[in-house]
Amino acid sequence: LGSNPKGNWTSIIKYFEKCNGDTVCKPNMGSGGIGVERASTQPALERIMQELFIDNRTVAVSPYVDMSAEYRVTVLDGKAELIYKKIKGHNADLKFNLCKGAYAKEVTDKNIAEEVSKLAVHAAEAIGIRFTNVDISETPKQSFSVLEINSGVMFEHYAKQGVQEQKNARKIYIKALSTLF
Repeated sequence: LGSNPKGNWTSIIKYFEKCNGDTVCKPNMGSGGIGVERASTQPALERIMQELFIDNRTVAVSPYVDMSAEYRVTVLDGKAELIYKKIKGHNADLKFNLCKGAYAKEVTDKNIAEEVSKLAVHAAEAIGIRFTNVDISETPKQSFSVLEINSGVMFEHYAKQGVQEQKNARKIYIKALSTLF
């Protein structure tokens, strides 16, 4: 949602109701889960939207989905280069952000890796982006869907986990840069 001369509130409320009064609101720009909040009442939605529009020109409103897990897939030129599951930390909330205490765990289940890779590659191709991190949600019923496509590829918190993660990040950045020249 962005600037609209007629205002956005009517369409926001209609969408909120379409989502059974349970949404997640976030800035379109930014990272690390900053500004991401769940709205499950209309007064909460109004407060969240007012706060978000103070510092943001556009925001996203999505239906809340009960997630049992979140996966990140780094896609480069139609190929999944890295797949990991985000494990919530001790101070868990609705976010699986590495900068908020979650940690990355390599996906060893080949079926899950294949399914989330296909989704991520398809999502990247659908919007025409060559290099991206795609977040995939998993519901308690083990259904997967694209949560978001990130225009920026950052490995800062992932690489802090250990030597192998640093090597993985470096390898992907080198490969991405080599495709430019």
